[in-house]
Amino acid sequence: MKAETNARELARRLTQAKVGSFRAAGDTVALDTSIDRAAALQVVGAGSGRIEQVLQALRRSQTATLTPVIVGRHFSRQALEELDSADANYMDDRHLRVRLKSPDMLVRLQDAAAPRQERSKSALRLSGAAGGVALALLADPVREWKVGDLAVEGRVSLGTAQNTVVSLESESLLERSGRGPATRRRVTDAGALLDRYARDSIADRKVLARGFVLNDGALQTMRAASQRLAATEQNAQAWFTGVAAAQLVAPHVTTVRTFEAWVTTSGRQDIVLDSLGAMPVEEGANLVVMRGHPSVCVGSEYRDGIPVVSVFRMYADALTDPARGEEQADYLREAVIGF
Repeated sequence: MKAETNARELARRLTQAKVGSFRAAGDTVALDTSIDRAAALQVVGAGSGRIEQVLQALRRSQTATLTPVIVGRHFSRQALEELDSADANYMDDRHLRVRLKSPDMLVRLQDAAAPRQERSKSALRLSGAAGGVALALLADPVREWKVGDLAVEGRVSLGTAQNTVVSLESESLLERSGRGPATRRRVTDAGALLDRYARDSIADRKVLARGFVLNDGALQTMRAASQRLAATEQNAQAWFTGVAAAQLVAPHVTTVRTFEAWVTTSGRQDIVLDSLGAMPVEEGANLVVMRGHPSVCVGSEYRDGIPVVSVFRMYADALTDPARGEEQADYLREAVIGF
């Protein structure tokens, strides 16, 4: 089914590029007017678009009977370099590069290949309190939610929960059933909702303090900081996130250079850093502490004694890490989240 879905999307985007009217049949795509079977395109899946998935897809494409097109959700920088080096046809959420045999032309679009639906100026941003509602929905996307339950799970007021679901419903990210007290909402496209949350929730990232901690490895460093915080008398809690925290739920071969944590309580920078066993520094910081609305910690939990945010907040924060963060986020999404 995934190959058929990708083929339909490829046909739609080629047609949108105004080089002809294309149709999909199974995992193949061809011009409506073409009778030349050899001119058809064949979709070769590359999963989320990580480099190792792309390399596997390139190997499989060598045995394709038709012109192959490598399709992934979101190609990493390394993956794009490999695809261009191989002079391959490919498509993801941002790029479309296909050399057609009939008609003989190269179609290459970037960013505009799959234009995202623009939010209206009045659309609600999924950050702050509204982000908590999104996190609750993502945690159980098949559930038929009552607004009151979303308010409780999202740690927000009933009014905020109501405004959020109405906004998401207007954008077709939620569908409604029932009336009055029996009204329920359900997520229509969990992947699209996660993409929207990841983009909007960048606004939550307000740095409280930067410091330096001794790096004894990702897990030991986070565990030591958590134990020190628990031993203090300060009424505070820090929840780890991003690439470092992702190592707990989806171990991946990557070097963790920076640790990120969320706090939702008040406290001076120096007190927070000292509680975590960190020294305040202006340069060379490897610990970033962010202060946010309590909703950023919806779905947080302890793993191996280490407090971490939900995998969805973790994913959103990992995407902002310039050092292989996108690769780690894609792996987390594929291995744990699943949509």
